[in-house]
Amino acid sequence: MIIGLCGRSGSGKSTVGEYYASLGINYIDTDKISREVTAAGTPCLKELAGYFGAGILREDGTLDRKLLASIAMNDENGYAKLNEITHRYIVARTKELVKGDITVIDAPLLFESGLDKECDVVIGVVASDLSCVRRVRKRDGISISAAHARLARQKSNDFLAQNCDYIIENRSTCRALLNKAHKVLEQIKEKAL
Repeated sequence: MIIGLCGRSGSGKSTVGEYYASLGINYIDTDKISREVTAAGTPCLKELAGYFGAGILREDGTLDRKLLASIAMNDENGYAKLNEITHRYIVARTKELVKGDITVIDAPLLFESGLDKECDVVIGVVASDLSCVRRVRKRDGISISAAHARLARQKSNDFLAQNCDYIIENRSTCRALLNKAHKVLEQIKEKAL
């Protein structure tokens, strides 16, 4: 069974995914895959530099992620092109890593990348915009406006509620979040039997 796990930046999605991984479930973090496929010298990075210019590369040939993000986030066509290029490589690598009885694919852009079509079940983790902005700012050290801009480019909580099979609301403590995540996983397993 392939379980898709999605949610907006700062929703607590990765906390849920890491919890599932701690249970021995095959856990695929597409953020890590993104870093892998955009490493120095990779075909994906060459394609990105071809479109956005060699200025997105540091002297050592690695990707300047913050610079690329600032360029892409401020240009509708650039953002679409960034996703078009990277999603192709991320999806291909993700498919290679699926194994075992259960695989959880943690993908912030699950629907945008088309990975939702590979999943048997999709879980969405949602939290208020205020909570997401606060967490993203703390985690990534970005401004309030940059955090809001990032969230504005992602699927809304309403979209997730309408398109996910299960919703986990992250409205209080981490312990409460993990309890909800455990209950959802048990429900999914019961239905699969």
